[in-house]
Amino acid sequence: MRGPIAWVACLGAFVYGVYYPAVDLLTGIGTGRLLNLGLDRHDPAVSALFLQGNALGDIGNISLLASCVLLLASMWLMAGQALLPGAVCLLGGA
Repeated sequence: MRGPIAWVACLGAFVYGVYYPAVDLLTGIGTGRLLNLGLDRHDPAVSALFLQGNALGDIGNISLLASCVLLLASMWLMAGQALLPGAVCLLGGA
């Protein structure tokens, strides 16, 4: 794949790779550590970490979906309708 659409698709995949793991860090490790320190799961600090993790995860998810759509748009020019079965599976998984 070449061209600007493919580059933007790669950029979207990079953004996904950076932002989505933040969910695991903040909501998994961060809140787990707070709970181990004795905070209640309804504590505002725990809720704040979940909210921030979800916001970062949303950016990652949108980036992944945009990257998949751009990838399919770039490949459509080469493959045409033969791309449809894979496109349905890719977008369903994203």
